[in-house]
Amino acid sequence: MTTVATTAACRWIKNQVKHDFVAHEVNVTDIVPETYLSGDKRMSALNALFGRGLSVTARAHIPEDILQTVLKTDSSTMESFVERIRGMAMRQNASTTSVGNVPNLLAAIYAATGQDLGCVPESSQSFLKIRKSSKPGGGIEAQLDMPSLVIGTVGGGTGLPTQEQCLEMMQCTGSKSNFRMAEIIASVCLAGDLSLAAAVATWQHAGAHEKLGRNRPEE
Repeated sequence: MTTVATTAACRWIKNQVKHDFVAHEVNVTDIVPETYLSGDKRMSALNALFGRGLSVTARAHIPEDILQTVLKTDSSTMESFVERIRGMAMRQNASTTSVGNVPNLLAAIYAATGQDLGCVPESSQSFLKIRKSSKPGGGIEAQLDMPSLVIGTVGGGTGLPTQEQCLEMMQCTGSKSNFRMAEIIASVCLAGDLSLAAAVATWQHAGAHEKLGRNRPEE
């Protein structure tokens, strides 16, 4: 709908200019209705600044004992690792500072709920922050900001039988339920990025692939 409306507006502007001005005053030679300034289907600095779709933030406090028993790491390691990732991302002028699991999770959720898979790149733009917690139990305070989450709960692929069932399971059917869906997605992405950060920081990542890989040949 956005593309159709933009095209119609551009045609109207071009026709009005011809009608209201003589050629030597104002002359529109060409109009391009789609450019990189839109931020559609790609990461964009404008999306990070002003948002596109929904902007959502997920936060979590993970106590030290949970870090050690579940994620097999500690608050100092997590804080240091994520800060290193953020620093490297800034050095290469990256548009995201999350650890890297967000696109995987979004692709799975988008396919299951009838979203536009082409919007995974722009929706993956995310920023992960971790700091040591001063709350009882210690641990970390984690936050994931997703400024341009493009999702919908009505229309398009959301009406397909399987995708509609998935949305019903999430209680995300009908208008305005996209806010609930955004909260669920951000929470899943934060959990996934924390899990990946812990695995990579403690050298568990490759071993987990070797142990749990689904395409390993039978021995």
